[in-house]
Amino acid sequence: MPERFTETLRTASEAGWLHAVQHRFVNELIAGAVPDAVMARYLIQDHRFLDSFLVLLGAALTSADTFAARLRFGRFIGMVSAEENTYFLRAFEALGITETRRAADHRLQGDHARSGRYAQLCGRAFGPRGG
Repeated sequence: MPERFTETLRTASEAGWLHAVQHRFVNELIAGAVPDAVMARYLIQDHRFLDSFLVLLGAALTSADTFAARLRFGRFIGMVSAEENTYFLRAFEALGITETRRAADHRLQGDHARSGRYAQLCGRAFGPRGG
């Protein structure tokens, strides 16, 4: 009997998965031992990912070729931008991470949106009819 597709995927990604779940950050996160400075950098970086993800979802929404698809993307954008964002805001407050600090931490700031390459990537990912 041929191997199931999910088993093929698991086998192909097992080394990477184990590397990720056995990473020091994950172990410290589970133990509640991530230093505040490390958690702050992680949260700033992850919040910036959320921002980029919303830009990508917006591109998907505007290029969707049916009303049903636009509704699905719109609902998902609403979900992601509501509770997901409030988690970050609460965490930033708890760690004393100001908006000024988040904006000033250029080590974590990409230039994809400003360069126009991000829009080009979205165009290639979604194609001319929204995927």
